Amino acid sequence: DTLAEKDKRIKVIHKENAGVSAARNDGIDISCGEYIVFVDGDDYISDDYAEYMLDLAKSGADFCLSKCYYTKNDEKQSKRETFEKLSSLDATAFMLSPDLIIYSPNKIFRSNFIKKYNMRFSEKSFYGEGLQFTVQAAQLANFVMTGTRKVYYYRRNNATSACTAFNIEKMYDGERSIKIINKSLINRTDKIDAMLSLHLCMFYLGAIVQIQMNNSKKTYYSDYKKWLRYIRKNIIFILFSNYIPIYRKILLIAGCIIP
Repeated sequence: DTLAEKDKRIKVIHKENAGVSAARNDGIDISCGEYIVFVDGDDYISDDYAEYMLDLAKSGADFCLSKCYYTKNDEKQSKRETFEKLSSLDATAFMLSPDLIIYSPNKIFRSNFIKKYNMRFSEKSFYGEGLQFTVQAAQLANFVMTGTRKVYYYRRNNATSACTAFNIEKMYDGERSIKIINKSLINRTDKIDAMLSLHLCMFYLGAIVQIQMNNSKKTYYSDYKKWLRYIRKNIIFILFSNYIPIYRKILLIAGCIIP
């Protein structure tokens, strides 16, 4: 409110807490600029974040992102800055790959692109809503421009974050989100299918590891067995895919044997 009094471009919304998706959707609704960016409440951005993202946006892409970001103190800037233009299909595969950890932030979207397709964050999901949004954006984009400069500070060790604290409902919600993405894909390729299968296998592996770490295997035994069974069922497809790195294959094989 204080900042809004000093700068009329700032708009403050007062509302009952309805979750991050509702907050982002409200932001989209009242936005009047040419571009839209999202910053999570427990993260922060560098002084040149907007400048860098706008430079990427000059490419004419419907949305742009940096593949790199800061995750800990005293981390160094990327040694080499590179740029890559991704087709809609290649961008979709990248969004689904394990190489992308954060989904809504660290990106810039053309406002008219989001509003043209009435893109919204799912207010029914609290885990995976960002992935749903960015995969949809990748599917609909003319192309996606990527860079590698670190301009976003992503807090990975926040114990209260939805990405950190163990919550079985989070696992169920994440599973639903991935299945929604699978059903809603407009265009798909072998690479997209491989990344989607890998994403779900990695998600399930993470889920069963968290169950074990929290000594909850007996409590959630049916889920544990179901998710482990899915990984083992799909491991052959993973192993023979040319799109999946060897170390991911080794990780999943080890997970199948000793979760």
